[in-house]
Amino acid sequence: QGSKTIPAVLEKPMALGMADKDVRYHSMDGEGESRESQLTVCQRCGIGMLCLVMTCYFIPMLSFIPLALFGGLHTPSPWDGHYNKVAPEPNIPAKEMPTGRWYWNLPLVTLILLLVPSGIIFLMYQLKMRSLTHQKETNSSSFLNA
Repeated sequence: QGSKTIPAVLEKPMALGMADKDVRYHSMDGEGESRESQLTVCQRCGIGMLCLVMTCYFIPMLSFIPLALFGGLHTPSPWDGHYNKVAPEPNIPAKEMPTGRWYWNLPLVTLILLLVPSGIIFLMYQLKMRSLTHQKETNSSSFLNA
């Protein structure tokens, strides 16, 4: 009696050529009851584009793993003179740390790094609270007028 049953994932088996209106999915809410949701055309296009991008991203990565394991990595050095014959003489950066004055101020950059995201989140929070207050006032005034 204490256990809850999980509803079926699909109401009925999907067949090829089913109409868009027949595709329904069940999702669980907090009470264990299912509620039906229907995917819009924009959601389907978004899911399709996401799958396409992820496929284009992961297939080359997965094909590289066996190549690296069995064949080894044989990459040329970009500092080699024969790496790019069209480019001028390679400019190899200095191996020691630069000395002298920095082009940015560390305390100012740290302050910006901490205050800008915090300020944006605080501003969004204030706008949300103001919107909710305005919405409550509108609902209570319409309730009193009715």
